Amino acid sequence: MTAFRGRIGRVMAVSALIAVLALTPGMTPATAAWQATAAAPSFALSTGALTPPAPVACQNQGTVLNYYVRLSWPRVAGATSYELVALNTSQGTKVLGLNVADSTAVNGTLSADVQAGLLNNVLSLLSGNPTVAVVAVNGAWRSAPSAGTTLVPTGIVSGLLGGLRCPTT
Repeated sequence: MTAFRGRIGRVMAVSALIAVLALTPGMTPATAAWQATAAAPSFALSTGALTPPAPVACQNQGTVLNYYVRLSWPRVAGATSYELVALNTSQGTKVLGLNVADSTAVNGTLSADVQAGLLNNVLSLLSGNPTVAVVAVNGAWRSAPSAGTTLVPTGIVSGLLGGLRCPTT
């Protein structure tokens, strides 16, 4: 008989607890039974693209035996570096291997000196009149090329030594 009373007492206690939980506003037996919180790793989701740099400005530099050009452009918001590319090559757009870090900007303007010569990886610029442009880069993001400027090789002798000039306007 004592075991029967013990069971009845437990059943009544459990029933009372369920009734209290059911009558408490906003509480359900499941939420009242336990609550747990855990920190989840967070990361920023972002979409977008880098805007192309403004058209490239060109300045003639050097002397008769070593003509070269200085290309300049304003920085692009969000870019960490810039690549110079040749637009009209037989392979299409070709990266020239000239990279400029955004941190080198002076008063918001970046620049790169471009030479064509035997010791320079821009030797391919000597064939025809290459159009050189800039691509803004941030990690895997790459902008479309800027409007380019066409460079003019200055002749065989000076071309081998680096002879490039800006187009005459």
